[in-house]
Amino acid sequence: GKETQVVMHLVEKHQHALVEMLKSRQPHVVIDDKTLTPVHLNVTRIVPDKYQVGEGNALRAYLDVLRTPELEREGFAREVIRRIQQLRKKAGLVKSDRITVEIAAGDATLRAAIEEHAQAIADRCGATRFALADTLSQNFIMTNEEKIKGASFVVGFNVLDG
Repeated sequence: GKETQVVMHLVEKHQHALVEMLKSRQPHVVIDDKTLTPVHLNVTRIVPDKYQVGEGNALRAYLDVLRTPELEREGFAREVIRRIQQLRKKAGLVKSDRITVEIAAGDATLRAAIEEHAQAIADRCGATRFALADTLSQNFIMTNEEKIKGASFVVGFNVLDG
């Protein structure tokens, strides 16, 4: 009504107080003898394209969905770990069993990921020796050809005694 300009000025001048009102779910806030409620506000949430939002009862999370080369390599490494763990399980190994692992990979992105994360792969897979090669250097008790996003690699391992 006739106080629209006054309310607009208060909203503009006291944004932080109004945001706190909304966050804490207060029914109103009094500013300069004027009672402002959520009805006085038109709140629009704009999520930039590179983010996705997920909402729960008490939480709103924003996830950066921009894929960087570093994230791609980390994803490849995690998948390599998962595949080796599957082979360990298939071989009947338990967590305490130690292995030697060799991977032959030709894809440059996959090789970069394995090289960058070699120590983490070895640690997570219980490998005391881990090597990246063009072709497997020996006969392993367990070998398998795998593909991740079209990139092929061969993994082989032996179980260490004792």
